[in-house]
Amino acid sequence: MSIDFPSPPAPDYAGGCTTEPASFALDFYAERWRADVRVGDRVLENVVVFQVLKDLKAALEAGQAAVSRADYEAARERFLQTAGAQLEREGGRREWLAREL
Repeated sequence: MSIDFPSPPAPDYAGGCTTEPASFALDFYAERWRADVRVGDRVLENVVVFQVLKDLKAALEAGQAAVSRADYEAARERFLQTAGAQLEREGGRREWLAREL
């Protein structure tokens, strides 16, 4: 059962002295980036993508997931490749996202 979501956009960092670009980008991808996520035939509308992936991981670990480990790993890797690359452009590290997934 595949897990699909759009490629994440670059965070809309307006600059400023209160938040560093890397911290802003991490917060954006982990807490605020919303999109429609397809899990098999089911579409989850306007959800935080990172949270969906975390929930799928927890379900897999509990033996209650409706997706295979391979499908989860493929979605995780795609998220880390795309969001992680954007995060690194802002001075962050993709490992910050990977820890939770």
